[in-house]
Amino acid sequence: MLTGPDGTEITLPTELAEALEFVADAFTDGAAVTLSRHERMVTTQEAADLLGVSRPTLVRMLDHGLIPYDQPGSHRRLRLSDVLAHQARCHHEDPATPR
Repeated sequence: MLTGPDGTEITLPTELAEALEFVADAFTDGAAVTLSRHERMVTTQEAADLLGVSRPTLVRMLDHGLIPYDQPGSHRRLRLSDVLAHQARCHHEDPATPR
């Protein structure tokens, strides 16, 4: 439970409560804490499932530059936000407009 300065109480998910406890302990010990946001990455199979296509079809889409991806090693990784943006673009296209 988190209580704000005005007395408002918010129930926190367990993971967030544990993270805040870790940060509080670090501050108490005089340590510095760094927080950073990371984009949620998905595999090609997860992206294909989200888009309702086969993985080979998704790979062809990637090869044609339709969705950006990273390939830090031998496996491609896609930002979830890029996959969802592509889904929104395709879903909202006019069906009468040729691709």
